[in-house]
Amino acid sequence: SVGSVATVMAPQDSAVDLETQMSAKSKILKDLVERKNILKELCDTEYSYQQDMIILEDIYKSTSTGILNDADRKVLFGNSDQIRLFATKLQDALKQAVSSVYIMPRQNRWNAKRGSFSTSSSATNETSLDSDASLSKDDRIEIDQRTRVGNAFLANMEEIERVYNVYLRNHTAANNKLTELKAEPNVEAWMEECRKMAADLTSAWNLDALLVKPTQRITKYPLILRNLLQVTVKEHPDYADIEKSLLQLEELLHKMNDSKKRAELVDQAMSQNRRRKESDIRLFPQKFVNRRAEKLKQQVGLSNSAIDADYDKLSQRFGGHFFQLQIVMRDVENYIREVQAYVSRYGHFLSASEHFLGFDIQNQHPEEQSHFVIFARTVREVIAVALPEHTAKIRKSVIEPIQTLWQLHENPQQLMRKRKKRVVDYAKWNAMVERGEAPDKKLRDAADQFKAINETLKDELPKLYDLSSKLMKVCLENFIELQKQWQDTWMRKLEPAAREPQITDDYSSDMLALERDYNDNFAYVDERMQTLGVLNGKTLEE
Repeated sequence: SVGSVATVMAPQDSAVDLETQMSAKSKILKDLVERKNILKELCDTEYSYQQDMIILEDIYKSTSTGILNDADRKVLFGNSDQIRLFATKLQDALKQAVSSVYIMPRQNRWNAKRGSFSTSSSATNETSLDSDASLSKDDRIEIDQRTRVGNAFLANMEEIERVYNVYLRNHTAANNKLTELKAEPNVEAWMEECRKMAADLTSAWNLDALLVKPTQRITKYPLILRNLLQVTVKEHPDYADIEKSLLQLEELLHKMNDSKKRAELVDQAMSQNRRRKESDIRLFPQKFVNRRAEKLKQQVGLSNSAIDADYDKLSQRFGGHFFQLQIVMRDVENYIREVQAYVSRYGHFLSASEHFLGFDIQNQHPEEQSHFVIFARTVREVIAVALPEHTAKIRKSVIEPIQTLWQLHENPQQLMRKRKKRVVDYAKWNAMVERGEAPDKKLRDAADQFKAINETLKDELPKLYDLSSKLMKVCLENFIELQKQWQDTWMRKLEPAAREPQITDDYSSDMLALERDYNDNFAYVDERMQTLGVLNGKTLEE
């Protein structure tokens, strides 16, 4: 009967439901363990990476000052100091984000004793992943949901882009520079000594392996987050942030790779340009080149295919921007010349005054003469000491930074000239592509170089303008402050020797005092001057 069939099937259905529930619970617990494993791996490897950056800075870079010049050190290590600081910051953020499920055991931490730390994990040093087996499923879920790894990455995403983008763009140049430096015996010996010092502190076997760590680390983050997302339920409070962090990191890596490729193409184009300059090839007359370029423009339709309004705006700003730097530099240099000229004239005045006082053989005004000698000595001290110090400060705090900024404009200028030369090739390539024709490799490479240079300039010129604006603001503030200090120096040095009348807040009283002092001295001075024949025609008549 129907009733008997239902009675028989009910226990079977209950068994299936129970098995399904057990399977779901087992999967949840398995995912929780896997999440903990991934979070542990993220935290431990970040710590190891941070220590590797400390080794790079403290053992290699800090000891390279006597071996490498500043230019080579800058290319070789790039912004490794910023990488180190950021790695420490992110490590702290990740430790806090996973602290509810994992805390690194003390024996795994580097205590600054050689041989006490290894970048590889040991099973005997790990906290057991089953140590929370006594907790219920709900308790495990509740503890796991306190983790905020996605949030930690989102909070640091801008700094990740800023720091790693600079490092990655310089990495190829750093590798080339390292290959070049290895040929020098003293550099090879220095690297070997550093390697021995770091041998039991890191698994990185040499400087090459340490320099590649940041590039490996930035590409590791998306892999870890993707694995973490796969074992994270959508209801987890951090799920959306993990997903968002993963997308942003993947987009960031794509942008960094494009930026690096552009940098390599730009470097390739500039290298070709340098090789041409170094060779002794006779150049065609400029007029002929210009006519040839104009003819090609007409043939390939340059006016339509190679116009970039964004670049045009930036390039127009460049000329005015560069001109403003020249004006500021000119004004500061003029200020130094005017101060030196003024002080020099003042020195000549003092010499003439001393010469005049020397004719007073009878020494009728000993107090005034003594006072003038003190005044002259004070002024000469200002001329000999304070003036050189003042001009040196202006050169260091104002002129030299502007000169450095000026030099930063040289490379963009070269790129802009290179872009101008490549624009014809790009237009020709573009026209061929539109017609369905296949450009040859040389033309494709030239077009790629144009696009790389064009995008690089559009990306870098706004940064240069922003940097210039900030630096010029600091330089002008320094300039104003140094002028104020110079004025204060004059007042501080000369005030005791000048015996100026005391100035009060009462303007009327001050003016009456000045008038009274002037009138008291006028009669005597007038009498003395009337004895001079060149001033008194009556004396000459007599």
